[in-house]
Amino acid sequence: MTIREFKEKVYEEYGEEINKISEESKKVNEDGSTWQADVGVATDMFINKVETTDEYPEAKERIAELKAEIDG
Repeated sequence: MTIREFKEKVYEEYGEEINKISEESKKVNEDGSTWQADVGVATDMFINKVETTDEYPEAKERIAELKAEIDG
């Protein structure tokens, strides 16, 4: 599996949580422009959160399984 396929699988399984991260990332910059994490960035944020906290213990195990399938 490629890294892209890995991230797609993570999104397929945890899309609701990832979309929530994306929504929560919305901010208005000083110049009035806005920024929001796209799905790819939010997926990376979710993976990082899972790997560095105990907030999603079941996801931590599943992501480790998926990561082990990445062609290296």
